[in-house]
Amino acid sequence: MSSAGSASSRDDAARIQREAGAWLRRLNSGSATQRDVQGFRRWRDAHPAHGQALQEARRVWALMPQAMAPLAGRD
Repeated sequence: MSSAGSASSRDDAARIQREAGAWLRRLNSGSATQRDVQGFRRWRDAHPAHGQALQEARRVWALMPQAMAPLAGRD
């Protein structure tokens, strides 16, 4: 694989990971609509990499309370 192809793959992976995070934020916002849920399902099912990115985003999401705990009360 050329370095250009490798860079493109990294860019795609980073974009997909950002999309997964955006979907998690939207779906956990309390204001997600049924249309949002349908859009999410279409996105998730469109490519195996989307499901993989979603698993990683969920893993990171689950760690957030623990990571943020030391910052609590610093205001």
